[in-house]
Amino acid sequence: MILRRRTAVVAAVVVAMAGALSACTGDDPGPEPEPTVAPTPAPEPEPEPTAEPVEREDPEDFIRRWVEVSAAMQNSGDTTDYRSMTPDCEPCQGFADTIERFYAAGGHVKTNPWQIRDLELHGRVGPVREYRFVAETSQSEYKESADEEPRTSEENVYDAYVEIVRAGDSWHVRAYGEFVR
Repeated sequence: MILRRRTAVVAAVVVAMAGALSACTGDDPGPEPEPTVAPTPAPEPEPEPTAEPVEREDPEDFIRRWVEVSAAMQNSGDTTDYRSMTPDCEPCQGFADTIERFYAAGGHVKTNPWQIRDLELHGRVGPVREYRFVAETSQSEYKESADEEPRTSEENVYDAYVEIVRAGDSWHVRAYGEFVR
């Protein structure tokens, strides 16, 4: 009985060594069986970030940017950016219409951005925030058409308000107006 066990152990060792040797010598053990289940595809790698994460724009920074974009619109006649910031603001859209009309008729505007002073949150109702501010304007030149002589608007100071609402990571102007002095 001990001899049978030794023979079985020796046979198992010989078979294991033969398998190992055939793998080392490069002998082809034969075709591998085909899998019966399709392999699971490897997950796609995460894309590399291409830009810094977008931070929410501060309301006061947005208002200052709106003023800059307004001046750029007036000086160029391109209302695209201004309109995208003011989609629901009737006075703003009317102002953009006026600028388009000037440029379509061969006119122009030459102006500087307002200087904003005393910008402060005046109130909040639901998603709407109202800011009040003082706007100082510089002298501007404008022509409503190619046939017209240029006119000049004088420096002025306005007490104004703007209502804004959240739009994604930024804001939209909902209303704008000036107070009578």
